[in-house]
Amino acid sequence: MQSAHGRIVKCDRGQELGDHRQNRKLSALIGVEREGIADVCPIHSGDPERMELREFFCPGCMTLLEAASPGFPIVFDFLTDLEALYRDWLGRPLPADPSA
Repeated sequence: MQSAHGRIVKCDRGQELGDHRQNRKLSALIGVEREGIADVCPIHSGDPERMELREFFCPGCMTLLEAASPGFPIVFDFLTDLEALYRDWLGRPLPADPSA
């Protein structure tokens, strides 16, 4: 998504989550569940003191963005190759970055 601040990530309802090169999870509200992990992830039902299930919510509309497996650090999953996305999937060139 383009904005006056450059290329950004938005949730499905339009809330800006920040620069597309940054981990959007760090802009999210994070819910942590330690009890009942076995109900959600039976293969990860270890010690609740060491395991947790994280849910990432949009800070504007509270839409669930993602749920992360127990015990993993908050990772940046991927950086989209915007030029390839526009060229190969949308069939048009990537618009110029207004902040450049």
